[in-house]
Amino acid sequence: MADETSTHIGGNVNVTGGGDFVGRDKVTNIYQGGSTPAELTPEQLAAVESRYRAQVGERYNRLGFAGLGIGDLRLSDVPLDDVFVRLTLTVEKIVREPIPTEEWAQEREREERSRNPFRRGEKKEDDRPQERTITVQEPITLGEALAQHALIVGEPGAGKSTLLRWLAVTFAAGRQQEADRLGPQADADRLPLLVELGRLPEAYLQANSRETPNWKTFLPQHLTKQPPFDDIPALFLEQALAAGRCLLLCDGLDEIADLSARRRIADSLADYARSSANRLVLSSRPAGVNGSEASLGARFQRLTIQRFAPEDVRRFFGFLCAQYEELTPAEQAKEADALFRAVESAPKTLELATTPLLATLLLLLWNENGYLPERWVELYERCCQMLIESWEAQHDVAYTGVLAEIGWERHLRLLAPLAYAIHNTGQRTDAPARELIPVLVQAMQNEGLATPASATLEAEKFLRTLSLRSGLLQFLGGDRYGFPHLTFQEYLTARHIAAQPDPDYIDLVMPHLHKAWWREVHLLVIGHLGSGIEGVEVASKLLRMILYRYRPPWRLLRSKRFGNPLAVRVTWQLERRLAWVLAREFTFATTGFFDCAPLGVDAELRSSLAHNAQGLLWQIVRDTGRREDGDEMPLQTAARVLVQLGQASSEVVSVLVGALGDSDSGVREATARSLGQLGQAPGQVLSALVGAVGDSDSGVREATARSLGQLGQASGEVLSVLVGALGDSDSRVQEAAARSLGQLGQASGEIVSALVGALVMPLDNYKS
Repeated sequence: MADETSTHIGGNVNVTGGGDFVGRDKVTNIYQGGSTPAELTPEQLAAVESRYRAQVGERYNRLGFAGLGIGDLRLSDVPLDDVFVRLTLTVEKIVREPIPTEEWAQEREREERSRNPFRRGEKKEDDRPQERTITVQEPITLGEALAQHALIVGEPGAGKSTLLRWLAVTFAAGRQQEADRLGPQADADRLPLLVELGRLPEAYLQANSRETPNWKTFLPQHLTKQPPFDDIPALFLEQALAAGRCLLLCDGLDEIADLSARRRIADSLADYARSSANRLVLSSRPAGVNGSEASLGARFQRLTIQRFAPEDVRRFFGFLCAQYEELTPAEQAKEADALFRAVESAPKTLELATTPLLATLLLLLWNENGYLPERWVELYERCCQMLIESWEAQHDVAYTGVLAEIGWERHLRLLAPLAYAIHNTGQRTDAPARELIPVLVQAMQNEGLATPASATLEAEKFLRTLSLRSGLLQFLGGDRYGFPHLTFQEYLTARHIAAQPDPDYIDLVMPHLHKAWWREVHLLVIGHLGSGIEGVEVASKLLRMILYRYRPPWRLLRSKRFGNPLAVRVTWQLERRLAWVLAREFTFATTGFFDCAPLGVDAELRSSLAHNAQGLLWQIVRDTGRREDGDEMPLQTAARVLVQLGQASSEVVSVLVGALGDSDSGVREATARSLGQLGQAPGQVLSALVGAVGDSDSGVREATARSLGQLGQASGEVLSVLVGALGDSDSRVQEAAARSLGQLGQASGEIVSALVGALVMPLDNYKS
């Protein structure tokens, strides 16, 4: 704002040769007598407010995603309204609920057992409470949430800043009461003021400073010094704040790096909220609220941004792809659908797309290559790289000291031991700082980033700064740290194991082999080891150790000492049990071979895989008394190995065709899926599959319909049974038949009519 003796000229203006000011936004206020007016006139207020609201819309109604490390100019300047997905908010509430009858009875039984034996059975009045208090997260609409001061908490990338920008744009346009915005319960007249707390003047952000803003006088001066609001009289905002008609949006409490400064700012905002009629909304990740819960909790209702549901992911992709102006609306929808199907087809990838940030990373990777990396290690590595190099770099909390210049790979080498320390102690996803700091100290010394004397101090500083800046390791409150998703913890744990020398990496895998908590980690270890040419040997060595963990003593089992009938039965039972143990090792090893080692394995392992696959195939088919505990049998895996290695002989094919008539529906289904992997199949395979389309089990029918499409042989008989399957009683079979007809690419009148007829059925999952 102008000083006391100056003339204030607002708007987009230029100076003429005669000293006059011209421009479309020219607003002239002449302050005379050495003082500013006590307040603006109604006409001046209306003109300034109209201009200010327009500037808020121009300033905040744009988003740029290209800064995330991929230069897709189509996403460099996106209208916020076009891509904003309504976030799901929950509020923490304490409620009372009845204690379930079963728990009540169990508690009474425990009390009875603990009583004196001589007093058992005596009647005693039960004075235990019949209700209990629990804390729950209940959904709340944004309109309801803004009926009072609000603290919005969410993990990195959850959309906190975007939400505050959207609120600023919505209130600036006066659209908050629209049904698809906040609704009629929203305040009709609120002027939005958005302040980024991480960019306050240094005087308020220093650790050794005790200064805090007087928000009533500070905000008008602070905001009107920033473009594009530098032509707005500070007096206008002073009057709006004094009238209590503002919506004060305070973004990024967590981006104040110093803890003491962050607490001072939080306390001062709580004090201002207590005495002001203006509405305050704060945003922060959980780390930023640490130490200020008491002051903020007394004035602000704490809200939590929930993760995306699959439908939110689909809608978000649709909004982003709609920005591709070179495509028609139909092509935009097709692109979004293709991306979502690629994400949905891999459950681990769909689990990743749970925040706007992570969903955007997947879209940018899709745009970069036209596909998502098929190998998980590549996908997770690229996501980590973008989070460290780009997303973190956009946040103002800077690293200092020796950590300021480390690259993303070195960054991951520091995080990997922390992930392992968390994952290796029980089934947990976080750990206290006291456990992680010694691990980080050792990692920093290994990287040459600190001396023994300075390592502890540097580790504490790194952990503290990382929790405020990183999209990976996060502060969860209560001095505990964790990763935003179990997937990142598993990936970094795998990197740590794979980085160990031979044979240490094997020693870290084998004790946990086949434990469910470690399965994904071990597959990622194989993938990381097999990512480079030099990794083929070490990956093969690990796979051989897994494959040969148990060596069935076939010669012993078939020796003459088991020549009597009873011994034969015992022999068969032992042989059968050992076969299933071997099947478990084989299935895991081949999963690593197919999904994690793209450069292949050495000749010895290829031979072993083929030999085991053929042996298991015979074992499974002839074991009519196979287990009934629900374990998935590895028949499909064995067939896949033989096909991949070029070992699918006519004898193997005959065995598989015969297994389509097995009495066990699980074997028939696995066989049907296996036959779809043969490529150009002989006539006996097609005939067998055509017959299996009429199987009594719907799972077998679905697998058969899919395999007929995968084989790609569009004979009249095949097309006929697939058209017939469109009328199956099971929707999964109908969907499989429709997809297979699409794969075969035959468009006769009969097929088109059948597909059109299927569209009228209530089957939303395959109408596209």
